[in-house]
Amino acid sequence: MRRRCSRGWAWANQHHNGKLDDGKRAGRPPVLERQFASANVLVPTSKANKIRASIHPNQRHRWFLSLKSSQALTQSAFGAIRVFNRLDLLQGVNAECGRPAFFDNNSGWALDFKHQVHCLGERTPTSIDVLLSEP
Repeated sequence: MRRRCSRGWAWANQHHNGKLDDGKRAGRPPVLERQFASANVLVPTSKANKIRASIHPNQRHRWFLSLKSSQALTQSAFGAIRVFNRLDLLQGVNAECGRPAFFDNNSGWALDFKHQVHCLGERTPTSIDVLLSEP
């Protein structure tokens, strides 16, 4: 684990110099300072603002600033798919069992972010980073 963290820190120092928080380094991934949160969404420059806007900053979870954030990764990948209107890229992707991981045909499907799940009876609803649904 130590080697993996040190590589992550080396990458973060190179690509986010001056944007990292002052927290301890040992045993944790790099974390951005709050004002640089949007730098955690990796996007092509042609549509960067639209992809970064797919999850409003008020909807980011508390770990979004971590360079290991699943929500930031989800916004980077699925935000680009939605902004470029390329849900078709998920067609034909199979799960380990061999069945479609997403759908056979993307026609009629919609992609949304930060969907809250209320059916678990939790005091604070769990939220799903990305949801694919048929309208």
